[in-house]
Amino acid sequence: RKSEIGHSHAELEGMGLEELKRELDSLYGRRDTTLYIIHFTLLEKFDRPFEPEKKFYGHRNPREIAIDVLKRGLFRHDPEGEKILRLVAQTGSIRKAALLLGGLSKRRKVRAVLRRAAELLTREEMEGAG
Repeated sequence: RKSEIGHSHAELEGMGLEELKRELDSLYGRRDTTLYIIHFTLLEKFDRPFEPEKKFYGHRNPREIAIDVLKRGLFRHDPEGEKILRLVAQTGSIRKAALLLGGLSKRRKVRAVLRRAAELLTREEMEGAG
């Protein structure tokens, strides 16, 4: 049950207990609902770690993208996107920016803005080189 969540659960999630309770309240409301805990087991370890920034954002990390796009004013006509980029630039983290926007469920929105920003940067660099 949600009411039975304790410090050990919060630690597994990489956050404090109060932060976890707030996050659960934002996802499920205040009702004491049944939760399921899923444990994962490592099956295979790769020689090189997966680097999501390289897969989704080219050679930049999210903070670099946000700072560069804000400097160039590429989101000046998108106040919401610009706000998200400012949070990423400020915190250096998709997760922290999402939490400041209202919860971890906002990560999808933050990532979408970052992907769009990375595409704009790449397009601008290609036009400048051509």
